[in-house]
Amino acid sequence: MKKPLVLVTSMLVGVSTLFMPVLTAHADSSPTITEYPSENVPFGITTGPDGNIWYTEFSGNNIARITPSGTITEYPIPTQNAEARDITVGPDGALWFTEQGSNKIGRITTAGAITEYALPSPTANYSPYDIVAGPDGALWFTEFDTQQIGRITTSGVVSEYYVGLNSPTGITVGPDGALWFGEYFGPYGSGGNNIGRITMSGEVTQYPIPTADSYPTSITTGQDGALWFTELLGNKIGRITTSGDFTEYPIATVSAEPIEITAGPDGALWFTESNGNNVGRITTTGTITEYPVPTTYAEPGHITTGPDGNIWFTEESGNVGRVNLSAPTPVIAQAIDAGGTGSGDFVADADFSGGTSYTSTAAVDTSQVVNPAPQEVYQTARYGNNFSYTIPNLTPNANYTLDLDFNELYWGTSLANGGGVGSRVFNVSVNGTLDLTNFDVYNTAGGANKAIREQFPATADANGNVTIQFTSDTDNAMVSGIELYDGTLPALPTPPPPATVSSAYIAAGGSAVGNFVADTDFLGGTPYSSSAAVDTSGVANPAPEAVYQNARYGNFTYSVPNLAPNTNYNVQLDFNELYWGTSLASGVGGVGSRVFNVAINGTQVLTNFDIYATAGGANKAVAQNFTATSDANGTITVQFSSLLDNAMVSGIEVTQAQ
Repeated sequence: MKKPLVLVTSMLVGVSTLFMPVLTAHADSSPTITEYPSENVPFGITTGPDGNIWYTEFSGNNIARITPSGTITEYPIPTQNAEARDITVGPDGALWFTEQGSNKIGRITTAGAITEYALPSPTANYSPYDIVAGPDGALWFTEFDTQQIGRITTSGVVSEYYVGLNSPTGITVGPDGALWFGEYFGPYGSGGNNIGRITMSGEVTQYPIPTADSYPTSITTGQDGALWFTELLGNKIGRITTSGDFTEYPIATVSAEPIEITAGPDGALWFTESNGNNVGRITTTGTITEYPVPTTYAEPGHITTGPDGNIWFTEESGNVGRVNLSAPTPVIAQAIDAGGTGSGDFVADADFSGGTSYTSTAAVDTSQVVNPAPQEVYQTARYGNNFSYTIPNLTPNANYTLDLDFNELYWGTSLANGGGVGSRVFNVSVNGTLDLTNFDVYNTAGGANKAIREQFPATADANGNVTIQFTSDTDNAMVSGIELYDGTLPALPTPPPPATVSSAYIAAGGSAVGNFVADTDFLGGTPYSSSAAVDTSGVANPAPEAVYQNARYGNFTYSVPNLAPNTNYNVQLDFNELYWGTSLASGVGGVGSRVFNVAINGTQVLTNFDIYATAGGANKAVAQNFTATSDANGTITVQFSSLLDNAMVSGIEVTQAQ
């Protein structure tokens, strides 16, 4: 592991520009394309956590933001000639980008504060290329000139993995929890002609593409669970399964040079044709449609799905383009900021009966919601055991569409709050019809401070009212925003299934360290910490010492999600008696002070377990290993039940069985 050699932090005032868009209409039902002129050459593009589109300016030395309505703001990069290339959203709620010219990785907050991390040897020409947030909470990027895959933590620690003689380009997280990438150049300038795969531990596998000298450039995961990639000179769109089976689809336009690809909101894949001057669409069954870009020689490049449900892309000609997918313009009848003071189209909390308001200042990830509500809406909520909203003055017996905005802004947001899956479960009825049963915001969103939306048809009653009733099962029901639209809207796009992971390491009761993520996926219990040194000699390949210096205790459960369904895993439980017998102040302690049972997926695996007796003393690490099969949802559940004093665990390690 190598630390960054250079750290520069800069907060620069952005410059906002509103350009009149250029709109090209078509006589048929094909989607139109809108273009927004940018003052500098745009390159990489992604949807930010703030509901805007962010892109790099390769020649202008800026990071830029464009709102869905077309307002552009630019933030200068401190390093001159940085040649910013790709950009993605990090697990910390900031955006991370590659600097091909300066050999750095950059980070920018949604407020415009930029931090830069130099790669280990600033004199080498690493050419960091594409970047993606990995399933391990770090950022992974390709190094075009050094034939390496890089990894950088959110604190700036860099590590690198050599992948062979070929130059890696695009990179994405696969449905199997590994990173997949294209290999563009081979030795002496020949086509690399492989799709590569790298695990979190750095193990590399390469799959030769059937077409020779195809020059793969970009790769993404489709909703069909396969990887899709562009073949720049092969003039094809490729598909590879996680087992290595290829399918290739030729593009009708000769020498189209497909360069970038992304998963669309419609279940298809969208790609750009740099030389063909088109934006293309391919279904998962291989049907390709091409849409001409209005500007001649636009050279469309990177592409992403925007927060508005449209397809956004960059043009080296100097524009940011948008493919306007067919969708009715919603007409809002009422929008309520539940528990809040109002923001944007949302009025201050109104039309409620019962419940209590709650507010948080934590940033909320809105990337799972198309056209999300303002951030402030997700930072407030109304909660209670039984409360309702009655929206009046509607057209009697008329059809409406109801959107409910949710965010788990309490349980699981910190170690002190505990929580996680199962902490809050409730029901929602609309005009007496049960529409959400046993709804768990944390579980549905995949974590705390992650916005989600649920949609239902609603018919106003004879008095012109729509009533939404919230009823608790576990803890309090809660809602952040209520949106009621006239008429019937298309169903919300189905989010892609979460990427499965081959391993999970949880620091129970503690913060992230090494491969271990901060305490998560628990229900119940209380964290506890110690600063005493721990003897780890009794464990083969022990966890970091800091893992054994923390614990969760009580009666509690861990539900480890996003594993491959119905698959065998090794489960290692890490223990340390860090209270009883560690000092005179903790009492007599010793053998028999703490005794408990442990069950995995309902089967008891430890009976009358005593950490002190098993380890041979306090502050001595000990591990217990088991084999378990994930359930149909890809979850392994570990339950701790107290017998004498409190059950306790320090670490949970789940790795796929070989």
